[in-house]
Amino acid sequence: MALQRWWEGVTYNLWYQTSQDVAYLRHQICQGIEQNLREIIQSQGELLEASREQMKVIEHGFANLGIQIRDLQSTIAWSMGAIVDAIESLERTMSWGFAQVIWQQEQTNQLLREILKRLSSPRTTEAEELREGQRVFPKRA
Repeated sequence: MALQRWWEGVTYNLWYQTSQDVAYLRHQICQGIEQNLREIIQSQGELLEASREQMKVIEHGFANLGIQIRDLQSTIAWSMGAIVDAIESLERTMSWGFAQVIWQQEQTNQLLREILKRLSSPRTTEAEELREGQRVFPKRA
């Protein structure tokens, strides 16, 4: 932008003011060049400062992102530990429950075997019941 204005100024001075003194024209061109260089340097400085500010914002954002990622990793690690503990606790509980079910089943099987044994030999069962009945209810004379 500054170069374009400088070039327009130079062409204006060359074409429309040729009747003026050469030293004056040379002075005008030098001043225009100096002014344009100052504007370019100033805009470069402003651009550099804006770039620095953007870099600071980006670095701050990355630092915050790193903190959040570290916190997320800690949370995930804690959650995984809690899940492992819960699964181990569930395993212990289910093992105990299965042991109880199996023990109850064995007790029931033993009782069912006794019932089957008595039902398989009805005369023996009848005789035992008669003997028990006599013990409980002795004959009256």
